[in-house]
Amino acid sequence: MLIALLEPIDDYEPRKLREAMKVFGKNLEKDIEGECNGNLGRILRSLASAGRSTSHKIDQSLAKKEAQELYDAGEGKFGTDESEFIRILCTRPFPQLNATFEEYRKISKNDIEKAIKKEMSGDLEKACLAIVKACRNRPGYYAE
Repeated sequence: MLIALLEPIDDYEPRKLREAMKVFGKNLEKDIEGECNGNLGRILRSLASAGRSTSHKIDQSLAKKEAQELYDAGEGKFGTDESEFIRILCTRPFPQLNATFEEYRKISKNDIEKAIKKEMSGDLEKACLAIVKACRNRPGYYAE
């Protein structure tokens, strides 16, 4: 199920998953909420809500803006605002995220993966890293 949520093949794949679960009397978001709480539950519910755009257009100014927001939410302050990472990682299309990751490297001199490892831990760290890895190289992520 997580694979289908990370990067859907088409823009309605998570919707099809939710519809299939309804046939069996299940609600995907409620099931996730019942099983996972905190930031991990939030990231999984965000992925399940099918809010990620499938556009292949890259907005370079948005990439710069969100790279700065990621930096400010993590390495640029004491403590980490995980909600900013979740918002950006779960809603932006993969081409846009790749542009954001490149801009992040320019701002921080660190790779986004290194920043996530430094700023997060546990299942949230694993989930964020899974999104980044799938974004960069989907077949490589699945092979790993």
